[in-house]
Amino acid sequence: MSVKEQNRKYYLANKAKIAAKQKEWRESNPKRLAYAQQKDNASKRGIEFLFTFEQWVEFWGDDIDRRGCYVGDLVMARLGDSGPYSESNCFKQTCSENVREGVANYMKRKIA
Repeated sequence: MSVKEQNRKYYLANKAKIAAKQKEWRESNPKRLAYAQQKDNASKRGIEFLFTFEQWVEFWGDDIDRRGCYVGDLVMARLGDSGPYSESNCFKQTCSENVREGVANYMKRKIA
């Protein structure tokens, strides 16, 4: 039996135990989870994410609880909505402002 098959068999036999451990980790590491999710979302969108966890926490500072995607929440915006997520290319912006700028940039590219 291959290692992959052994892992699959273990997973199937221990689903509840694994799920409980994962839930416990997510609840005890909310910042690590948020960092991983943001990095993963950038990857899915094809955008390079150059922040280390420590840099990301420092970037958000006291505003970390204001992160989100609703009116009044803050997002990590990129200069000109292009380039990587990095310390030199990002700033905090409200979600509404970011959407407004994103639409304007899209329209400029579409017209050009």
